[in-house]
Amino acid sequence: MKRVVIIGGGIAGLSAAFRAHDLFGADAEANEVLLLEERGELGGKLRTESNAGHLLEGGPNAFIDPGPELAELVARAGVEVMPADAAAKRRFLCKQGVLHEVQTNPIALLKSGLLSAGAKLRALAEPTIGKRSRDANGDESVEAFFTRRFGAKMSSVFAAPLVSGIYAGDPARLSLSSCFPRLAVMEEEHGSIVKGMMALRKEGVKVPTLHTPAEGMQSIPRGLGEAAAFEVRTGVAARSIAPREDAWELTLSDGEVMAADGLVIATPAAEAARLLEPVSELAAASLSKIPYPHLAVVSLVYVGEQAAHAPKAFGALFVHDNSSDLLGVIHESHVFPARSSEGSLNLRVMLGGATRPDLGGRSDEELLKLVTEELASLHGLTSPPLISQVTRWKESIPQYNMGHAEGIELVRSELRESTAPPLALAGNYLSGISLSDTTASGAQAAEQLHGQLTG
Repeated sequence: MKRVVIIGGGIAGLSAAFRAHDLFGADAEANEVLLLEERGELGGKLRTESNAGHLLEGGPNAFIDPGPELAELVARAGVEVMPADAAAKRRFLCKQGVLHEVQTNPIALLKSGLLSAGAKLRALAEPTIGKRSRDANGDESVEAFFTRRFGAKMSSVFAAPLVSGIYAGDPARLSLSSCFPRLAVMEEEHGSIVKGMMALRKEGVKVPTLHTPAEGMQSIPRGLGEAAAFEVRTGVAARSIAPREDAWELTLSDGEVMAADGLVIATPAAEAARLLEPVSELAAASLSKIPYPHLAVVSLVYVGEQAAHAPKAFGALFVHDNSSDLLGVIHESHVFPARSSEGSLNLRVMLGGATRPDLGGRSDEELLKLVTEELASLHGLTSPPLISQVTRWKESIPQYNMGHAEGIELVRSELRESTAPPLALAGNYLSGISLSDTTASGAQAAEQLHGQLTG
């Protein structure tokens, strides 16, 4: 009998557990799969609350066209999924307190007031800029890449808000090859981002579509928990792991000591580092260096006449020009109108991140005041919101800073060379922060264990 234990009940851990059960646990008398989750419920950062007919997302609010592993989990969860409304195609940048609609048409974009004439000319020269020299040493930051290809102004006005919206990160520190590998490949294959984008259009590559469960993102892990044919224990953490001759010894938070033939650690990087210390100090040290900045998510619902003030759109990102404390605003009721009451405006505001760590020290009341005052100026929302909620993530999104890929490869190398029993890692700190990438990491970890234990 083989026992496989998955530590961590977020989407990566759930993916690992379901795939492990498919591979090991169809015959429950021969094999056992056990999922441990420290919190009282599954889901990790997928957090949904219902309030007066509105779904408020504390973590991710949607996912782009799902990869096969995520699509399979969503189907197993039995949740209804809906596409984003057409309004989600409209997006804005806020510069110096003024909203500018972002056009995908390059000509329309260059006619906007976001860039000076000189900055527009520099951006237009992108197809003439050569590739990065093969002699260039080391990783390249997102900021350096966009500055080299499009100019400093284009980088600060477009790249910095984009990075904030996806990673809550600092473009001067984030790695281009780790965060946006397709752009690195595009430059290598086409010599230009503009030429690469034109080639994709000729190939008929479509813009990905946003999707979300009708009952909120947390309905996915809840549905999976109900569908699980393996054992799930919530409110129980792994306090330590120790390699023995041919198995792992786990000490749990409830005092139980158990053995496992294989482990998947599907926790954030810092917790994985703590657990891995007895196995490899080098691997643990590498994982402990991955930063997770503080991020606050403020959910607001406005009703009445003022609910019509905000433009029907996905929302807005904010240029880093010291005119705003916000990273971005998502118009939830415009993107997924069926998840809000008719005639209301449901907004989700992000603050903090790697570029504004100071905001982590503000109280909930201070953050609400800051956000409502900015929205009053931006959208004319002068009456107080009907609903307000602050969700804090002390450790939000893993930062793929320069050198990230090398650090992860060091970890993988250490584990490959280890004489300890089979162990695999899963999570959004490895090779992609999207829900699809995170789900895939869990399935791959289970497959790795299966190969080690049966090969």
